[in-house]
Amino acid sequence: MTWPHDPSSKIECRVDDENYAGKQLFRFFYYQTGEPCGFGELQQTPWSKEEDNFSLSIIVDPKYRRQGLGGSIYEHLINLETREPVRILQGATTSLEEGGRIFLEKKGFHEATREIVSAVNLNTWSAESYAERKQHLSDQRVDVFSYAEYSNRGFSERQLYALWSEVDADVPWHEEHVPESFEQWKRRQEKGAVKVLDAHSFLAAHRGELVGLSALVIREGAQDCFHTGLTGVLAGYRRRGIAIALKVHSLESVVAKAEGISMIWTENEERNPMYAINQKLGFKRHYDLLFYQKQK
Repeated sequence: MTWPHDPSSKIECRVDDENYAGKQLFRFFYYQTGEPCGFGELQQTPWSKEEDNFSLSIIVDPKYRRQGLGGSIYEHLINLETREPVRILQGATTSLEEGGRIFLEKKGFHEATREIVSAVNLNTWSAESYAERKQHLSDQRVDVFSYAEYSNRGFSERQLYALWSEVDADVPWHEEHVPESFEQWKRRQEKGAVKVLDAHSFLAAHRGELVGLSALVIREGAQDCFHTGLTGVLAGYRRRGIAIALKVHSLESVVAKAEGISMIWTENEERNPMYAINQKLGFKRHYDLLFYQKQK
């Protein structure tokens, strides 16, 4: 759902289930004449601490679309008996699926967040014009190194998590975002289908403190498709060119060491300053992720 050209895997869904085992979850497969035709899921929203905030997902096999099946699945899901009454419903689609947008809007959902999915073509990208960015960090005595080196630099896994958590909490969203616990984060790193590419992901440190990160990740079954993961800088270190320099290090590393990789994908909320940084780096818009919400 998040990346149509690189769909979620069973492992990814399994780790999500483990991480959010305390959230009420309903999951159904639907059949017609013995043949699977649809899927539906209703869950207390993973990123919300409000118990009456639920997310739904509906998938209909293309062969069965335009027959009212999606609407029937929707009615089944929203009429389930939940521990807490459903007050807020979340849904999502992409600009590639016009039917998904129309379906949600007809059900009373409104667009709450739009994320732009963009990519940079490494066949035409060059690091030459960004040399000053890297030198600027050196002048500020900001040390940049890969994820593969952080423990040798004296930083702990807890410190990396603390940086990740603080940066993650600042990512623009339509409601308060609750970061994962250390245990959830660690489980995702160890068991998840999305793996951080340690050699191509970079950290920034200043006077013994981790202050910025830019992760590059791959997903199970899509080894030739790299995505930018979480990228950001602590509030006190912003507007110093650290974020863009970290991304330059990452792209430069892929060009030099990752044979056969021609595109790097990313997604950013349209008003997120990171979107402007990515545009400066040559990322081009391909489609949008559309996140919807409604009061039931």
